[in-house]
Amino acid sequence: MTTSVMMLVLAAFLASAVEAVEAFTLVLAVGVTRGWRSSLIGAGTATLALAAVIAADVTLNLPDYRAAERTFQLLAQVAGRAGRGPRPGRVIFQTYAPDHFAIRAAARVDPEAFADEELPRRRLLGYPPSGVLARLLIADPDRARAQMRGEAAATAVRTPGVEVLGPLPAYVARRAGRWRMQVVLRAADERERAEALERVPAGVAIDVDPESLL
Repeated sequence: MTTSVMMLVLAAFLASAVEAVEAFTLVLAVGVTRGWRSSLIGAGTATLALAAVIAADVTLNLPDYRAAERTFQLLAQVAGRAGRGPRPGRVIFQTYAPDHFAIRAAARVDPEAFADEELPRRRLLGYPPSGVLARLLIADPDRARAQMRGEAAATAVRTPGVEVLGPLPAYVARRAGRWRMQVVLRAADERERAEALERVPAGVAIDVDPESLL
């Protein structure tokens, strides 16, 4: 092959590569925990024909009762970005859990199908909207003292009608030099929860109706 022919082949390859890049934007879905924000990194949504999410199921493994909901929201948002322009859209989820209801519903952008699966699970376990939650957070420079204070808080809020979970290390167990323990209260209604929260010891942070347990 002569040099001129090779240059023509290379030029053709580069032209096709540029066209492919213009037609395809890879959207990387990143779950950011701490209040659980979801951010999408992408570009060119008006001409986006194909979107892909790597490790689409990673957020399902987070220790939070809203993990499936967050996963569905994130993936459905990605799926909704493809095909907004003149080209038909296609979405690819790379996942180890292709049969999980959150993944399947997100692939179809079907919130009703997701709710039909998720709400009975919430009802069975007493999680919102079928119950109410509160989260107590204890932070202390001394690990043993943090554990002791967490146990004291859990004991104090044990009242009729309230289920107390913990104390357990928070998802971020140590921050700014302080060990963090959390206690979760689960109740059927706000009155029972309020009665328990009146007994929270001083120095314990209270998060009512927490957006996340992370």
